[in-house]
Amino acid sequence: MAALDSLDKKSLGECKGMKLPPPGVDDVFIGAMILLAGVQSTVVHKNNKCKDKSWDGAKKQCLGNIGEYMERLKHCKVLIDESAYPAMNMKEIRPYLDKDHFTTEIITAKNSAAGGICSFVINIVCYYDIVVTVEPKREPLRV
Repeated sequence: MAALDSLDKKSLGECKGMKLPPPGVDDVFIGAMILLAGVQSTVVHKNNKCKDKSWDGAKKQCLGNIGEYMERLKHCKVLIDESAYPAMNMKEIRPYLDKDHFTTEIITAKNSAAGGICSFVINIVCYYDIVVTVEPKREPLRV
């Protein structure tokens, strides 16, 4: 969550104002939009698959209300902890994480706000993977 706490509405608003972002920045926001499919009501999806995986789609569906966007991203962790997070979202995000430019360092050099979102996306996917792997092993210990 520290990656999100370092962001402010002004820097995200600047991203929203970009007609064409630097290469890779669009992938970060599209990736975050994929994480929010079925979580944030403004993200248009079918079976938790985003219908519009474009820069304009990400701006319209996520950055329209920056405050809500930030809260929904933070809420992803709660949903993961409650085993209520859509598994399809994690499947859909992985091709973006595999891109060479999808690293915090590369994206931050292009735009600091996008770097924070990139860090969050990478870390929340890692967190999800840990919870999904560890939780079934912890269950027998609770008995």
